[in-house]
Amino acid sequence: MDYWTPPMLKWDTPVNKWKKMLSKDPIEDAKYFLAGPFGKGFHVLTNKEDLLVYTPNTNDKRRELTMSSVKTYHVRRNPRPTMPEPGEVLARYLVESRGKLLMVVRFVSSEKATVAFDVFRLDQPQPPSWSWNWKKLTFDTLVDRSIFLKQGCSVSVEMRCPFPLNIYFLDDSARFDGAGTSQTPQIENPFPCRDAGRCCLVDQSIDHCLPREPPSDCSPWVWFFLPESGAMHRSSAMESV
Repeated sequence: MDYWTPPMLKWDTPVNKWKKMLSKDPIEDAKYFLAGPFGKGFHVLTNKEDLLVYTPNTNDKRRELTMSSVKTYHVRRNPRPTMPEPGEVLARYLVESRGKLLMVVRFVSSEKATVAFDVFRLDQPQPPSWSWNWKKLTFDTLVDRSIFLKQGCSVSVEMRCPFPLNIYFLDDSARFDGAGTSQTPQIENPFPCRDAGRCCLVDQSIDHCLPREPPSDCSPWVWFFLPESGAMHRSSAMESV
């Protein structure tokens, strides 16, 4: 995410105009939302937990994607965040769930192992401050769903039976140790797959239930979601015709 540059303008646009469209703070996550409190567009989350929303042009030519505008929203924490303990670092993800925009904060120890998660919901401005805020959610308000985390492609999946929230996560230590950023062949600096698993939000228990080897030598690990069983059945029927 540190090197992500959205195709906001024409390729021959002067550099100074490009810079005006970019975030001034490091980017934590970026995701496209069809509907939300800020409308349709690319939502970019910064390390200050602010949001930038890039609105695509509606009159672009085929295979062309440019941005008509970008707007920054300063979002506060409710309650205000406490400083992490020494040695901890944070990763943040955007995910849409039941029409609401959520921010999931990942706590990582000094050994770069995941230790806990917090989930926040973007709430509408209220008096007296009239500012947007991230409201921390309790585990009992997040039942009957599971969240799968990865920058740019996090999703919330509805469960068919009452179940406490489980958060599934992949190894993001490449964000901290530089994996995948070397100019040498990728095989010499693979993307790790050690810190991956599931967190039950009820008691913040971590279960490393996912495969931990081998590391990827070409790209970070991502989630691949199969279509629903009905769609798979229709696809199989079409192939057999």
